[in-house]
Amino acid sequence: MNGGLFVDVYKPRLIQRLLSQTPKPIGKLFTKLLSKKAIEKSVSEVFGEKTKPSQGFLDIQWDILNFKDGLNVTHLLGKMVFDKKFFQERWITSLQETKIPLCYICGPYDPNSGFHMATRYNELIPNPIVYMLDDKIGHWPQVEDPKLVLQTYEKFRLRIKDKK
Repeated sequence: MNGGLFVDVYKPRLIQRLLSQTPKPIGKLFTKLLSKKAIEKSVSEVFGEKTKPSQGFLDIQWDILNFKDGLNVTHLLGKMVFDKKFFQERWITSLQETKIPLCYICGPYDPNSGFHMATRYNELIPNPIVYMLDDKIGHWPQVEDPKLVLQTYEKFRLRIKDKK
């Protein structure tokens, strides 16, 4: 599902760049300035316009971020998104050569890794199987429309079962 699979087309949010692509002292400073409201806004922006997260979901995300003082290392954790560029070629080759059936389930409204990520998947993966969800689904398809994600995954399972 949606994620920064291909770094060359991944579009990180400004907050991700400020936290993760700046020198450590600056990233640490930005971390200190993060508020619950800022995190809620950033998370909400990657959801579809009609599938915004509940306050309960946002509260849980904030709790997870703060578990064992995790907020203070956010600038370090976020670097992994950008470190993927060092492994991208190896990972793409693995995806291209695997015999394991794959599919990409996409929430196309996702500004980080939506339609453009599915387009790259179609370009790079042999015999790609891509399922585009409703065009109002964003970065968290499994939260925004869990029933549709499950139905889509079942469609994929039936498809590969029929090929055996």
